[in-house]
Amino acid sequence: MNVIDKNDIKKKLLQKLRESGWADKLKLFILGKEMDQILDRLINDSADGKLFTPKLKQVFRAFEECPYGKLRVIMIGQDPYPWVHDGERDRKSTRLNSSHVSESRMP
Repeated sequence: MNVIDKNDIKKKLLQKLRESGWADKLKLFILGKEMDQILDRLINDSADGKLFTPKLKQVFRAFEECPYGKLRVIMIGQDPYPWVHDGERDRKSTRLNSSHVSESRMP
């Protein structure tokens, strides 16, 4: 079993977020206990084979893709498409590119 170093994850995340301007804004949160709790949950769920999207390594990717200086609106939601498709949660809601969307129709 691989040992996951949460401090290493936090350090790498802060490095990734420097270019987009989020590192300074999120530093106290990322280095705090609440982030530890989030990482524990994500790591445990992943190890237990639970499905969630985006993948663990991409959970904070939105902060890389949207520079802090260009931010205009934040929309927060949960389970925009909560149905099951082909035995697996439909992942269309997290697609980064329309070319990745499957041909199946939404109910």
